[in-house]
Amino acid sequence: MSDSRTPGASSVDLDGIVAIADIVAAMLGRPLTPFESSRLKTAYQATAGGTLTDLAGQLAA
Repeated sequence: MSDSRTPGASSVDLDGIVAIADIVAAMLGRPLTPFESSRLKTAYQATAGGTLTDLAGQLAA
């Protein structure tokens, strides 16, 4: 994964991941499945301290 961090970019913390999960669930009209939650958690752990762009790249890989 390339480092897409830029000066001033904020890293995604655990509260941010919870917010992302809530947004996705609202868009889907249902809670995330255990598989979807697991993918989000794994991507978050793989990009600890990374930006939202890093997280998106990990999920897309």
